[in-house]
Amino acid sequence: MIAEGIRVLALAREWRAVTDLAVNGGTYVVDSGRYLPTPEGAQRYRSGVYRPRDDWRRVTKTERDLLLGITGKDDLHNTVILLDAPGELLHRAWDMRLDAMTRSRAEHQEGKRHALPFLIACVSEWLVEKVFQPFELCSAEVNFTHPPRVSTTYDSEQGRDRGLHVDNWGHPRRMPQERGAAGIRVGVNLGRESRAFVFVNLGLSECAEALREEPLDNHLATALADRNASALAECFLDRNPGYSVTRVVLRPGQAYIAPVQNIVHDGYTAGRRTLDVNLQLSSNHFVHREEFDARAVQVKRRTRPARTTGTRRYGPLQLLIVQGTPLCNIDCDYCYLPDRTVHRPMSLGTFQQTLNRVAEADLVEREFTVVWHAGEPLVMGREFYESAWELSRECARQGGFTITHSIQTNGLLVDSRWCELFTRLGFRVGLSIDGPAHIHDSNRRSRAGRGTHARVMRAVRLLQEHKVPFSLIAVVSSAMLPYPEEFADFFVANGIPEIGFNIEEREGVNTSSSLEGHEEEYRVFLRTLYRAARERNLRIREFNTAEQHILFASGVRSAQATPFQLLNVDSGGAFSTFSPELLGHRHPQHGEFTIGNVWKDSIRDAMKSDRFRALLAEIDEGVRLCGASCRYFPLCGGGAPSNKWFENDTFASTETLECRLTKQAVIDVVLDGITQDLR
Repeated sequence: MIAEGIRVLALAREWRAVTDLAVNGGTYVVDSGRYLPTPEGAQRYRSGVYRPRDDWRRVTKTERDLLLGITGKDDLHNTVILLDAPGELLHRAWDMRLDAMTRSRAEHQEGKRHALPFLIACVSEWLVEKVFQPFELCSAEVNFTHPPRVSTTYDSEQGRDRGLHVDNWGHPRRMPQERGAAGIRVGVNLGRESRAFVFVNLGLSECAEALREEPLDNHLATALADRNASALAECFLDRNPGYSVTRVVLRPGQAYIAPVQNIVHDGYTAGRRTLDVNLQLSSNHFVHREEFDARAVQVKRRTRPARTTGTRRYGPLQLLIVQGTPLCNIDCDYCYLPDRTVHRPMSLGTFQQTLNRVAEADLVEREFTVVWHAGEPLVMGREFYESAWELSRECARQGGFTITHSIQTNGLLVDSRWCELFTRLGFRVGLSIDGPAHIHDSNRRSRAGRGTHARVMRAVRLLQEHKVPFSLIAVVSSAMLPYPEEFADFFVANGIPEIGFNIEEREGVNTSSSLEGHEEEYRVFLRTLYRAARERNLRIREFNTAEQHILFASGVRSAQATPFQLLNVDSGGAFSTFSPELLGHRHPQHGEFTIGNVWKDSIRDAMKSDRFRALLAEIDEGVRLCGASCRYFPLCGGGAPSNKWFENDTFASTETLECRLTKQAVIDVVLDGITQDLR
């Protein structure tokens, strides 16, 4: 239960209301300073504090409208803003290894002493430019919260966590009506896992208004007489234990701006396996109303600028997909790569030239990700990635943007030294595993024909032991269809809270899919998996993405069908755009799908080439045909050109097996679930 009050304005690009916004059943009081059992472990709370219940759930449509709606009341003191901090801030924090602190207070203090001057300078410059006019810093702090603690606010005098509270720096006796102009706080997640900001979505004046209907006992009378905001907040929580607490999730590098002197709130780190690092800056200044309203309207309309060439929308670049080598050290039945037995390593010179071409093409807005993929990237060795990371860091510095790295591996070569590199360089790690051994080993075998599941699970354990955040991707083949619940149970039992899945596709040298002729069984699998995942609190990327599109998308277009949102480069420097799976294949009419080579062609010249224009025209025609004939088009945006080509022999076509299984079937299942939730 929530009422109209404090709003959430989400400016962060990767923030998703479906997965990152939740409410619970209210609060309860901790009666004594004891260790309180939680799902994550024991946490000691100060006597008499309030804690949010653990029964988090997705918001209903009504709750979502109350929390995300835009009204004339929106200003910084009635809004929690979520936005992206400068990428340099996160990477510098990781470079300084703030996320690797032990529990030593002396180490914490020393780390803060070295880190704070840079962090304050970086954030202050960003805040002056983007948010505050002017900005004056009242205080700054880096807070460390070790698992299994859930609350991040510590009372050092009593040696207890405070739980839900109101901040009172500067003017602790401000009355509720004065809190609408009180100070605000900026918090930045500098850790390697998501954290949350939890709050009651009523300002203190609304809390006081609600209490006017209550009997005026000594506690409430004293709180009002003493102008004690904390006591007033406690009175509200005590008399309204069923009022929901709102939770907003912040991924690494995301920040909140919140009126912490006007709302009951706390930091929340349930479920984390690694150290929480949170930079907090406090100020008494706020953004001009006109600028704030303009941003709100921009978010409401979901607008996003893009680079143009002539009148055509190109980019912005999101993913630079780089093939370090086509060689793979295993032999999956469903692999699409034609040269996976050939070791043709990319040189550092080719990677440097690739970065040069990207920088001169003016395709980057603020950041992009280098994805090491197509072949087994770890075959290239750690020294290669050390050097590649340094090259990208210098490119980002000169270009004024941020470059992150992601690596997709089968896991067989992962060891402690790789884990150290991933942590130190901030690589995002994706691991491929198809669930339980009997499913995984039916398709993912070594070149000697032996299963690889045990070795991949060794990689999972190493990543977990070294606290390296990673994601998992499974390929759904016909072997998996009878086991949806066993599939979900496997990941939950192994401490893996989130996965993604692809289907076995008909593309490249994999000229058939085991799912052909089994579409109804696949839909049954999906329905059961959707239910099982929700019951087990297992997040599945495809379901979450479909929910986001159903609830919020308007006129999306497939990134694979949008020129230069993806740039794909093979180990020799040949490059293409659109679907990365097309790299290395030929079109009987257009020739190779590559449109240039970084050693002899600029990206700008490639945009003007006849080959690129012919490919684009045929892909555009396919998107137009999808829009004219398919009811799923507003949630899909035209599908993947590679699947159209490999299945239909032309880009100027519509429905494919991949489309029916990964878009239509998933959307149908998720839409049924949302409909049930809203009844």
